[in-house]
Amino acid sequence: MLHPFALILSAPVALLLSVCAAAQNVEHAEHPLAGQAILVPEGPPADSVDLPRFPSISPDGSTICFSWRGDLWRVPAAGGQAMRLTVHPMDEDFSAWSPDGQTIAFNSTRSGFRNVYRMKADGTAVQAVTREDRSHVLAGWADGQTIAVSAWREADVHKNPRPYFVDVGGGPITRMHDAFGRSPVVSPDGRYVAFVRGRASWTKPFLTNSDNRDLWLYDRQANRFRRLTTNPGNDGMPRWIDSETIAYLSARLPDRVNLYRLNINDDESKARALTVFKHDDVQHFDLAREAGSIVLHVWDKLYTLDLSEEQAEPKPIMVTAPTDTSGRTIIKPLQGSANQAVLSPDGKVMAISIHGELFVRTLDSENPAQRITRHPALDHQPAWSPDGQTLYFTSDRDGTLSIY
Repeated sequence: MLHPFALILSAPVALLLSVCAAAQNVEHAEHPLAGQAILVPEGPPADSVDLPRFPSISPDGSTICFSWRGDLWRVPAAGGQAMRLTVHPMDEDFSAWSPDGQTIAFNSTRSGFRNVYRMKADGTAVQAVTREDRSHVLAGWADGQTIAVSAWREADVHKNPRPYFVDVGGGPITRMHDAFGRSPVVSPDGRYVAFVRGRASWTKPFLTNSDNRDLWLYDRQANRFRRLTTNPGNDGMPRWIDSETIAYLSARLPDRVNLYRLNINDDESKARALTVFKHDDVQHFDLAREAGSIVLHVWDKLYTLDLSEEQAEPKPIMVTAPTDTSGRTIIKPLQGSANQAVLSPDGKVMAISIHGELFVRTLDSENPAQRITRHPALDHQPAWSPDGQTLYFTSDRDGTLSIY
């Protein structure tokens, strides 16, 4: 099939000029393709925060900490410009505010494994809490001096983590109880631990099997366990609203993964939905008990939810950040990456296929190579017309291999 949008060339040099004129809003970056430069696409607006993840909220509900581009940032809960808290080549993801709002505990892989660290709320005075050669996943603060984690510390045959207490100043890591489980959170009065059993993936929350995630409750006074949920889909990530009520994520058809609340003394059938997202899942959330507010992560946005309002709707947060181009452009050597190259009939211009995109360059080394296709489909097999004024190529951008 000959696509009507064939690339028309008036002359080899005119081709380069027209490509340059059409490539608007781009920046030049040095690139080792025959010692020349190529056009690099401009990313999203420099001040937009795209795909913020793993939010946590301060106890007074005024400030949100979140992970973006592998580092931690903070922003007012009302939205605005975020302030960077960490700068490290390794990843920081989960975070949790101390009860007094002065310290943030967080997970980082800067030691090679996911360990727990702490810092002041302004990002200063970073200190390691755990220094282990196995991952310790942050769940939250048990009190002002103790952090709750889940970890694979013991040589158990059953490949699930156990919940542990960690002193914020370091020191011994102790079991909360003898059951397997993850995401342990201690009730405000210290009596209960809500945690999750099961390891079914949240990427397939409605796939029912014996390993689906369910909520369990451990009574520290009575040393007893009780199952709280039996929903066929996943239930997880509990947070205490008060000493008898939890908020948690639940996958329930026909909706997506949404936020629910349940009194631990009630039957699961009395759980009430706090959000009703229809198209995307709630992927993460945190709760500020003092302020009665929740922060949610849904796809590429953060939302806040007021628990004091009976029929409250999630409100999106607009977050910006200082101009930071790190990570937007990756310079990759392409020597030897060209899998096809053809000369124009006059021998002055070469069309090259590299990684599914087409480039052209004159044989004059003073002129840079130019990218002429920009599409997620595979564009390859370039061929010149006999008069050198049209370049044909094969692409699967319409679902089948066709000629353009």
